[in-house]
Formats: sequence, C-alpha cells, structure tokens
Amino acid sequence: MGDTLKQRYQGWRAVVLAAAASPYKAIGLRPSRSIELMNGSIPSRLLFFDLYAGSRRAPRTPPPT
Repeated sequence: MGDTLKQRYQGWRAVVLAAAASPYKAIGLRPSRSIELMNGSIPSRLLFFDLYAGSRRAPRTPPPT
C-alpha cells in the first residue's frame, strides 16, 4: 500500500483509519500525524501521510578523517 501511495499520489495527503492492534506499520510509510480514537468500541488510529518524492531524511555525511 505504501509503495502505491508514494508512486501514484505524490503531492497528496493520505489518511488511513486502522485498528490500533493492526500492523499499520506494514504500510511502509511514516505518518506525519497519528490520532488515537475509538471507532465504536474498537481502539483505532487515524494516520496522516504526506506523500512526496524521495526521502526527507538528511543525507548522511561521512565522519571527518
């Protein structure tokens, strides 16, 4: 799911409602925001994903020699 979102929907924001006990980390993307809530009697999370090309991690610089 994460690959499809990242490749086809760059520039969009995706929101996923997932049960808190579900393996939502398997989506493969880091949520920009996560809200814990109850969906009826089911503990859940509302996950927000900002979709962009590439990575937002700062490139690693080699240690000075």
